[in-house]
Amino acid sequence: MSDGFVEKFARVLDRVAEIIASIGKLSCWLLIPIILSVLLSILGGVFRVTQFLDWEGSIPLFGSGLTLNSVLELQWYLFGVLLMLTGSFALHSDRHVRVDVVSSRFSPRFALIVEILGDLFFLLPLCVILIDRSWPLLEMAYRTGEQSNEDGLTHRWLIKMFVPIGFTLLASLGVTRILRNLLTLMGAPAPKSPAGDNHGS
Repeated sequence: MSDGFVEKFARVLDRVAEIIASIGKLSCWLLIPIILSVLLSILGGVFRVTQFLDWEGSIPLFGSGLTLNSVLELQWYLFGVLLMLTGSFALHSDRHVRVDVVSSRFSPRFALIVEILGDLFFLLPLCVILIDRSWPLLEMAYRTGEQSNEDGLTHRWLIKMFVPIGFTLLASLGVTRILRNLLTLMGAPAPKSPAGDNHGS
């Protein structure tokens, strides 16, 4: 395998990783509706308002109106979606939990090998298991029309679908990281860290 091909493939993998991580980065904007829903639920509690809006027909997730309970549930659901989608961004930008005290004692090459093995034997199996386990719950929620029993949100499958989506993104980034680290071991330039410094090779 020529050095030119290795470097080009490495650049492609870097771009793919950036695209996957950008989905998680964009989802950080969900913090704004989370904060607004918290404020709205506080106001509803203070002024004893249980029904904010109602309308004819049914809107996915909200049903026929916006109630205090639906706003409270929205906070939990949006936080869950945020958690599912930002995992890939955290992993890509090295903001996930790491044992740096231990890894800092390794040589850069050995640290890459440990990272590859960690992604291959821990990250990917975990993602596969959670994707597999979440599909039946998603299908059941869709088939039964699962919704709140407390005058809250409807169409819970719309929220539950973010579990397999989130772990699919995380698994995709894991595969990309494994391939990219293998190319680094083969001599490709190391990808830039979030701070702009290069990892060792």
